[in-house]
Amino acid sequence: MPNSNSNKTELIRSLGVLGWTEIEPTILAALATQSPLLLIGPHGTAKSMLLEKLAHTLNLEFRHYNASTLNFDDLVGFPVPDGDRVKYLRTPLDAWNAEAIFVDEISRCRIDMQNRLFPLVHECKLQGQKLTKLKFRWAAMNPPPTGEEDENHQYIGAEPLDPAFADRFHWIIHVPTNLKGSDLLSLIKGPKTNPDISAIFCEEIAQIRGRLKTTEEFYGEKVATYIQYAYPMLRKHKIDISNRRVRILYQNILALIATQRYDSLIEPAMIALQNSLPQRCWESISEVKIIKICRAAEECLREKISPLQKSILLEHCPFVRAKIATEYNAKKLIIPIVLDALESLSYGKRLIFSYSLFRILAQYRHHFPSLIFELLAKDVSLIENSEFDVDKNEWSSVSDREEQLLYSLQAVPDDQRWLRRVLYLCFREQHSIEMLIDYAEYASQLTKELESNLRK
Repeated sequence: MPNSNSNKTELIRSLGVLGWTEIEPTILAALATQSPLLLIGPHGTAKSMLLEKLAHTLNLEFRHYNASTLNFDDLVGFPVPDGDRVKYLRTPLDAWNAEAIFVDEISRCRIDMQNRLFPLVHECKLQGQKLTKLKFRWAAMNPPPTGEEDENHQYIGAEPLDPAFADRFHWIIHVPTNLKGSDLLSLIKGPKTNPDISAIFCEEIAQIRGRLKTTEEFYGEKVATYIQYAYPMLRKHKIDISNRRVRILYQNILALIATQRYDSLIEPAMIALQNSLPQRCWESISEVKIIKICRAAEECLREKISPLQKSILLEHCPFVRAKIATEYNAKKLIIPIVLDALESLSYGKRLIFSYSLFRILAQYRHHFPSLIFELLAKDVSLIENSEFDVDKNEWSSVSDREEQLLYSLQAVPDDQRWLRRVLYLCFREQHSIEMLIDYAEYASQLTKELESNLRK
């Protein structure tokens, strides 16, 4: 399988968090899939620092709660009478507008609060209402008590998580504890951060997210068979997993493969299994046991990657990926390529992608699943129905953003009025319009080449 690891920056190290390079792919996979993440480690191992830095780096509306003191009012606001009902008064720190929520010391959480956090972690819901902006649910805790700790490593008040609650976390990752060599020296002197890491980090996550469906198309059958073989081996070693966990394990393995940090399918499969077991919240699972389970199932993951798979997975541009698929006469791959693009492209690029692709797919691939056309048509409809009435002569004064918009509009030819609407929509929704005209020109050329291939 393709591995572009040699070109990767140590992203977590660039945030000033040291010693996490080995588990960086699992963190990236959790971010790309926006799935619940639980970090487990002793105090002082940078769990909270990493999650706070991630929220800042990804420019998220962030809430940090301490489970040991958390009340439900902190999440939903203050309850006050409202006739025969109760309403909640909003506070600046409530959860309703959060994009990322971090619950620290979750093993010290009261059982009644654990129950209330169930739907938040699992479904992004509070009081039965969807938190529409919430993407990331994170938590951290100290290692669970095993009865074998010495008195210096006992955490008073920390309890094992309820198994049903632990099963809501997709990733359960034990963090590094002992720094060595250059990492230890850098910590002593003070770790350095990269001021430009935010853009690099966001782009890396978008690229992984943009490979998820295509990765499943290539490797999903093999990963599913691997899990089918591993499942009885887990039970044999008295590691029982729920039906939900079977599905989560499948998603986690594919997400790790999509990071392109590994040379084979076997390593990400083992690492995903190791970091997906809820039992790690209340007991220590031997790495030797994990290796035995994986070796019993790994034969179905051995394969040579085809030139088509390598070309598509190493390409970032969805137009080029679709063009490659048609050149190899693998036109059905356009379906996961489109789904990946819609999930990973920025707002403006996604609108351009949808508008450019909708017509030719409707003409030459009308038998594709209706979901594809529904998703593309949603963006096309948004463009066609946007109210575009910006006229420079009507504005007595303009802001810097408005001036950028007007300058960009003047560069759009009259026969591309749809692109003017795209720029206006991006402006209205507070998204960047920088480089969109160049992207549209690039998309136009590739769309013509793609249409030519689809015609054949």
